[in-house]
Amino acid sequence: MDAVFKCEGCREKFTWTADEQKAWFEEYRFYVDSQARHCRECRIEHRHLAALRKEYDETVGEARGQGTAE
Repeated sequence: MDAVFKCEGCREKFTWTADEQKAWFEEYRFYVDSQARHCRECRIEHRHLAALRKEYDETVGEARGQGTAE
């Protein structure tokens, strides 16, 4: 059954569809009592920011390993 929640990121209401819930529990194996906290757009933005942070950390790590500040 579809469920409506308020996103913790943008504070807008979003619908967590029955298909998304099925994937959430059956494919991704999240806990049965868990639920979506962010809308699709905010989840995409969080993933993008995490990827940028990972790239930044790798670049800084490589630069430190080479002894350069560039």
